[in-house]
Amino acid sequence: MRYSKEWEKTVLRTGRWIDFDNDYKTLDRSFMESVWWVFKTLWEKNLVYKGFKVMPYSTACNTPLSNFEAGLDYRDVSDPAVMVLFPIIGCELHASFVAWTTTPWTLPSNLALCVNPTFIYVYVRGPGGDVFLLAEARLNTLPGMGKQGRVSDSNSLPEGWEIMRRVLGSELEGLRYEPIFPFFEAEMKGTAFKVCCDRYVTDESGSGVVHQAPAYGEDDFRVCLANGVVVKGGVLPDPVDANGCFCHPVTEPYRGKHVKEADKDLIAAIKNMVLLHSDPSI
Repeated sequence: MRYSKEWEKTVLRTGRWIDFDNDYKTLDRSFMESVWWVFKTLWEKNLVYKGFKVMPYSTACNTPLSNFEAGLDYRDVSDPAVMVLFPIIGCELHASFVAWTTTPWTLPSNLALCVNPTFIYVYVRGPGGDVFLLAEARLNTLPGMGKQGRVSDSNSLPEGWEIMRRVLGSELEGLRYEPIFPFFEAEMKGTAFKVCCDRYVTDESGSGVVHQAPAYGEDDFRVCLANGVVVKGGVLPDPVDANGCFCHPVTEPYRGKHVKEADKDLIAAIKNMVLLHSDPSI
């Protein structure tokens, strides 16, 4: 407390009102004892559980960061953007959801897909016979559409394209799909790999279908928690260690690599199966 008086002067000069004569300090034993008493009381009432919070994280420092700290180091970087297909289970049209992401490294931890319940979604068949499912307002994002901006009239599609069906996003809720990586399939198949609805999904970018990796996104975690994909205090698939490198149960050639370094390997692995489009510099 050597410089407490100087600190009081500075605080008062900045216009901050504090009762310095009746304050509390975290270094005081009485304060520490009060905090422990509160926690003990919560524990006795069974109000304490092990939870999870998605936060900015420094793989160099091995520590979470505040939003303020993360904002101080904001910079423009290039990330690979990919459009990935998620085949729908039991669909008579043999359609696949189209999800767009700039974080391919999160795909091994995918547990759900999210759509906006108020948007119109379309099953559209391409020239090759494949059927894709995405937001009608984002049809222009499909490779081969050759259009810029929003599609204003989906009835005037390029030759070879055909709208098979239109549905509200709310009608897609609960549909199940095949996971593209097997790392958590056995463990999570009872609750995961299904479609959820939430209004945070926009039609300003992407495909109107958002892939959910609840360990790495605040909205992803919130949506998956609300839809029973994951539960409070339960298992949350997070195959990334404190240094930002893939670990168990992710296998070679990704294990041990930093997640951003593994992007190219992950894209190459799905290239001939479910990768619809890749842009290396978004």
